[in-house]
Amino acid sequence: MGSETTPSCLIEAITCLLPILEDTDQVFLLATNEVIAELKPQFQANPSLEWLVADQFIAMSELPLQAIRQKPQSSTALGISLLKEQKADVFVSMGNTGALIAQSVIDLRCFSKIHRPALIATIPSKSGPVVVLDVGAQAVAKPEHYQQFAVLGAIYYQLRYAKDSSDISVGLLNMGTEEEKGTKEVVEAYEALADLFLEQPLKNVQFKGNVEGTQVFEGEVQVLVTNGFTGNVFLKTAEGVGSFLSKRLKKLINEEQDTCSERFLQKIKNMTKALDQAEYPGAILCGVNGMVMKCHGSSDSKALYSGLKEAVFLAKTNLHAKIQEAVEEFYRSK
Repeated sequence: MGSETTPSCLIEAITCLLPILEDTDQVFLLATNEVIAELKPQFQANPSLEWLVADQFIAMSELPLQAIRQKPQSSTALGISLLKEQKADVFVSMGNTGALIAQSVIDLRCFSKIHRPALIATIPSKSGPVVVLDVGAQAVAKPEHYQQFAVLGAIYYQLRYAKDSSDISVGLLNMGTEEEKGTKEVVEAYEALADLFLEQPLKNVQFKGNVEGTQVFEGEVQVLVTNGFTGNVFLKTAEGVGSFLSKRLKKLINEEQDTCSERFLQKIKNMTKALDQAEYPGAILCGVNGMVMKCHGSSDSKALYSGLKEAVFLAKTNLHAKIQEAVEEFYRSK
């Protein structure tokens, strides 16, 4: 609702999702009567799907706070309400990001000791996944927010991606590695992060210091901390470069498939897949009392399916409760 994704993309994504659902799994789909009338016949009254009518929707161009006040029956409001009432485990949205964050903060509230939530996205690197936060929830941040982002990011990485007790490095995105580099906000953030890890270190987590964008893709850090403005620009630039390279590689495969060995072509296909942003799920709004996922408003069926599949995983592993418990335990021990 309110996204640029077409109903046909949603149909394809749900069709791919249904085979991985168990009999007890339930998916709520929030849409207007008109959209439901178009989509519902495609699924022949599937018992895993429940259709809920949202009489209003929030357009991408609307001001977030004004929109959530004026549209209490939007899909965003109803979806967050399902989380608050514990009728749903995860809410996935492709709509207005600002409205989604505002509705989440107002209705769900933040964790104790977390002043602002952060959007966490996952990107690939040479040595595995890297989680980046914030990628759009807060355009600017205070030193204490950077500290909280680091705690949220490190715990999220530990619980979602770490396979053992190996060390995790946290880096601060900057224009250079020297301590004095960057704006006043970033210099103060560096000092705050250094103090945090000196005074109250997280187990198996270390602060690497400032890192440049190129170091991120070398896999030198597993958690990258920044403010929402810089993080969003960094993420979309990375996605744009990845999309450009992926399309060029696909073109190369088509042009050279008769002259190259199958082994070489498979390597190119694997690289193309690794660069495809649709392979990675949406961003998680971490730090609120409910699991909220934000997918791109222009997500195609493949990207939307990745987000929905991740949402199922998050629900089944109860990751949100584990994150909240770990965050609160960290601050209790301070």
